[in-house]
Amino acid sequence: MDTTNAIASYVRRRTHSNSTSYTDADLLVDMENRYRRICTSIVSKVQDFFWTYAFADTVVSQSEYTIRSFTFPDTTTRDILTIDGASIKFTTDGGFYKLDKK
Repeated sequence: MDTTNAIASYVRRRTHSNSTSYTDADLLVDMENRYRRICTSIVSKVQDFFWTYAFADTVVSQSEYTIRSFTFPDTTTRDILTIDGASIKFTTDGGFYKLDKK
């Protein structure tokens, strides 16, 4: 049984309802609302909990960059919605330095 069906069974059992009195459509709307509230709560406590990192090469003496493409550590494809921060690494064996926004 997948997770959605398991949750639906649990909710219907706890509310003494069935698929007629609490339809799948209503259940999914409620689950989506709860999911969004959970995500908001997590992000309010740990700001970059749902972040993804990527790498891009830079050019020496260049101060402005465009985002052409990133190499993500996994093979999935995703859209970039926002960039919350950037870090720079000067050497291959050094650490990253977080850049400040102007």
